[in-house]
Amino acid sequence: MKKYLSLLLSAFAALSVGCGSSQDFSAMTGQSGPPRAVQPPVVRNTASLRVANPSGQTSNLVVQVDGATIDADLDAQESTMYVELGAGNHTVTITDGTNTLATTTLAAVANNYYTAVFIPTPLFAVQTTVDTPQLLTLTDDVNPSVGDLKVRLVNASNYDGQVSLFNDKEQRLLGPVEEGSTGPYVTQGAQAANSSVFVALFDLADFVDLRATFTQESNGDTLVESLVQEVGANGANITFIVNFDQPSGRAFVTALIDEATDGSRSILSSATVQAVVGIN
Repeated sequence: MKKYLSLLLSAFAALSVGCGSSQDFSAMTGQSGPPRAVQPPVVRNTASLRVANPSGQTSNLVVQVDGATIDADLDAQESTMYVELGAGNHTVTITDGTNTLATTTLAAVANNYYTAVFIPTPLFAVQTTVDTPQLLTLTDDVNPSVGDLKVRLVNASNYDGQVSLFNDKEQRLLGPVEEGSTGPYVTQGAQAANSSVFVALFDLADFVDLRATFTQESNGDTLVESLVQEVGANGANITFIVNFDQPSGRAFVTALIDEATDGSRSILSSATVQAVVGIN
């Protein structure tokens, strides 16, 4: 029998604001005087990376790139800002201040934006076939379309299974996404905007059916109000990361705003899971 963890979300999200920086990777060159051929844009040989910790129970992580610390205290459900890197290979490492928890090699391409998502080890190692802890590397789209909401779903749980996102009419919006992986960006229209809730459903191999109802963000705003504010007239791209922590019996949603000017702004929520009958 399939096992499900469902996360019932009252729309998406409320705003958790950080600070950041923006990058301009091109410029036109030229001089006054005699006519000259138009020069092509000068493209800087740089990429951008942020590191996200979607776990609601793991804090005080140290993030390093090529041995240099970019964040000495990455807390639960937090992301670094985008940092600029040269094109080429870079070693990204997560430590607890003493021991290395996870490491990966990022093959950075100029002008690309990346997210490395930290996935901790589960309580019982036999409950996963994915190597954990790990850093899951994503390529980000930081160019929203006017008036559109584009969302991708990341399954950052460390237990075997899939996750899908449904609206309040049990229509699938995103997924299924396997453990330790991500789905593509999908433009969400009226079936998402008009939904009173979102249901993130986990098809897990070794658990009873579970549900966590998310009705507000960590600062007290309703999730739907914050989503509407985030999209606005300019549109928004969001990386929607779901994590389940078995020891605490809680599920966590970290929705990162994919924007070149920052990267650390996020929409946070958590809830206690309850046993339920899964969605078919």
